Amino acid sequence: MKGLITIPVYNEETTLPSIIRGFRSRCPDYHCLFIDDGSSDSSRALLEEHGVAYVHHLFNLGYSATIQTGMQYALDHGYDYVVFFDADGQHRLEDLLTILALAQKGESDLIVGSRYLGNRRNRWTLRRAVHRSLAGIVTLCTGERVTDTTCGLKLITREFMEVALRIPTEDMGAELITALIRHGARVAEVPIEVEERKSGTSMHHSWKVLFYPLKALLCLVTAGLPEKPPSDK
Repeated sequence: MKGLITIPVYNEETTLPSIIRGFRSRCPDYHCLFIDDGSSDSSRALLEEHGVAYVHHLFNLGYSATIQTGMQYALDHGYDYVVFFDADGQHRLEDLLTILALAQKGESDLIVGSRYLGNRRNRWTLRRAVHRSLAGIVTLCTGERVTDTTCGLKLITREFMEVALRIPTEDMGAELITALIRHGARVAEVPIEVEERKSGTSMHHSWKVLFYPLKALLCLVTAGLPEKPPSDK
């Protein structure tokens, strides 16, 4: 299977050099594409300096648009699956390699990294409570046990990229997983660990911790609903 690893980038000049070195040393046989979402720092210059493949948004369009760019690129260039890996230094290459190995078995259409699967040591915080609540709602809506719906480390096969590009979404999280399962995707979770954020700002900070789940729930209402059939007229 031919896969594409996509790395969304927004003002990640601090971590980009180590991320690039890591991919070159640990994943030399995989195709990687960095997607610069209109960074205002030196991220784009660093991508050019290191000679990596990248695309550039003229403006900051947001995380969902960046993920959609990666999926569309993968579809246009004949990839069998796409993987999303954060550029902020939180995701580990060993977890990525585990997901890539699982993809080669061809038994899953959606593979999601889970920070909570089998991990009882995570301390409870408002952020974790929001994550677990969304995971519970997805499990209830789909009948599939899911423990982490907001992790950015995930893999989607070609067939379901096309579905993902059609659904309403807040951040390609809970609503994406719900829609893909309802459309028949076989889902698997892989336990992962995340490092402390080295730079940048989390999308789940301050008041957004409360506002984000409300927007995500609105997307969940429509995610995976039957699509309107084409008119015969």
